[in-house]
Amino acid sequence: MAAMKIAVVGSGTAGCACASLLAKTYKSQTAAGASVPKVLLIEQGEVLGGQATSSNLDAEKYSASFLNDGV
Repeated sequence: MAAMKIAVVGSGTAGCACASLLAKTYKSQTAAGASVPKVLLIEQGEVLGGQATSSNLDAEKYSASFLNDGV
C-alpha cells in the first residue's frame, strides 16, 4: 500500500498543531504495519505562526528583538 499524502494549509497555531498531531499519530501506528503518511505544511508567508506574527511588537519596550522574527 502506498503512503498516504496529507497537506495542511496554513501554519498558524491550528495548522502547526494539526500537522504535528497527524505526524505523531501515524508514527505511533507504524508498529502495526501501517505505512507512514507524508505530512506537508503549506504556508504562503515567509514565516510560520499566522496571526501570532501579524503585528510588530515594540522590541525596546519588551526587551526582546526576537519577538518580530516569526515563530
